Amino acid sequence: MAEQTDNINCSICLNGFTEPKTTACGHQFCVKCLEDYVSKVGKDNRFPCPLCREDVTIPDGGIKNLSSTGKTETTASKTCDGCKSTPVAEFQCVNCNKCLCPSCKIPHDSFFSDHHVFGINETANIQKGRKTFCSRHITEKLEFYCQDCCQIICKICMLSSHQDHKTPEICDYGSEAKEELQKLKEQLDEKKVEFQNYSDEINKKINNMNESVRTTCAKIDQQVETICDDVTRGGKQLKEEVKSTCNEEELKLVQIADDTNKLIVQIEKVTENITNILNGDLIYDVFDVLPDTRKQRDDCKSYDLTMAYDVRNKFDKGQIIASTLQEMLGTLQIIRGPTLKHGFNYKVLYTGKDEWFYSPVFKIQDRSWYIRARNKSYKNGNTISNYLDLGMVTYFGDRLIGPCTGQVTMELIRIPNSYTTYPSTKTFTQTFEPPFSKLTWKKIVSYSELSSYCYSTDGPYFTVQCTIAITDIKKC
Repeated sequence: MAEQTDNINCSICLNGFTEPKTTACGHQFCVKCLEDYVSKVGKDNRFPCPLCREDVTIPDGGIKNLSSTGKTETTASKTCDGCKSTPVAEFQCVNCNKCLCPSCKIPHDSFFSDHHVFGINETANIQKGRKTFCSRHITEKLEFYCQDCCQIICKICMLSSHQDHKTPEICDYGSEAKEELQKLKEQLDEKKVEFQNYSDEINKKINNMNESVRTTCAKIDQQVETICDDVTRGGKQLKEEVKSTCNEEELKLVQIADDTNKLIVQIEKVTENITNILNGDLIYDVFDVLPDTRKQRDDCKSYDLTMAYDVRNKFDKGQIIASTLQEMLGTLQIIRGPTLKHGFNYKVLYTGKDEWFYSPVFKIQDRSWYIRARNKSYKNGNTISNYLDLGMVTYFGDRLIGPCTGQVTMELIRIPNSYTTYPSTKTFTQTFEPPFSKLTWKKIVSYSELSSYCYSTDGPYFTVQCTIAITDIKKC
């Protein structure tokens, strides 16, 4: 059986225990942390202990039926098992588990020369996780590190279970392990700065949004003052709409900022623990924390920071006409979503007839968005003509994200001094369903006329602009 632990925090989540469960090897973890861990690495109703890697059998009924204990007790003073008279033993035998005073240790060592005797304090350190001897081969020192299994092992383990693995000696690999752990800490620190900047950006957008509310409300007040008392009620209704809508958007942005701050706090806890280990003098702690730190680093790398969008209000004053109170007061536009732009090469589309070409990905609210364009052949009787088609595709990825309803405005940007009369703007309102959805705007302009939209900076490009406003997000 592996050593007991008196840690006050779960070694998986690094927080205080929640419904602690104790494995057969004596280590404690939160029940939810252990269930998540077992779901990933468990096999044939067994799993390796996250700390000592000892094989643990899952009881009938699952992890929740493991022993539920509180904090393990700290090591107490022990009486000599030899003479029974010495109140406090100073030594303990690993093989026969006898506590010995200095006098009884002498004959014990003479009769049992192959046994390993340690000072009580040293044994306590072993029980706290500072391992020096193998838990399976208790007489063998832990002298090697298996890079394939991320585990400290003894010589017998190396020869029996890790023959084909990379198993350098601890004394040779220690500096490299410390260097890797330091790099992991630096990478986590970098992600922390990135998350902090992202959180600051969200807060800045919240402030800008609130400033927009104040500015818009002031303009509405100025307009209302020039109108008779009959339209005052309409002005108040518009202000409430502005505030209500922006409050909803603020809740969304605050939630994003809160989630990001939680990641920052989590990284701070991990890096603080790494700093304590790196400042210590026990290399075993470095090896123990390496797997979890690598996983933490990989989790941070896999976390996508979605595009933070601006929420602004636009109020256009209307002409004061007694017959139409709404026109007298003006119109209100709440601009929720970001505006995306992409330039497509006219000649590339021409050579790839009937083939869609896509913009780079835009990340908006956990979804990936692409602008697309093609040169499409359409048949009209015996005549075939080519037209420009535009569209958008949204991809939800592997995350459990519900469908969303949005308003997408697409615009083919005219260059200055262009006198084309073709419609160049269209608004779509539709529900986007996972895993991916698309919309298409067909036959916008004949391909021969498209050149009037092109500019020649690095080639014949035309620009497509899209504004996306998510109006409703449904739960999975």
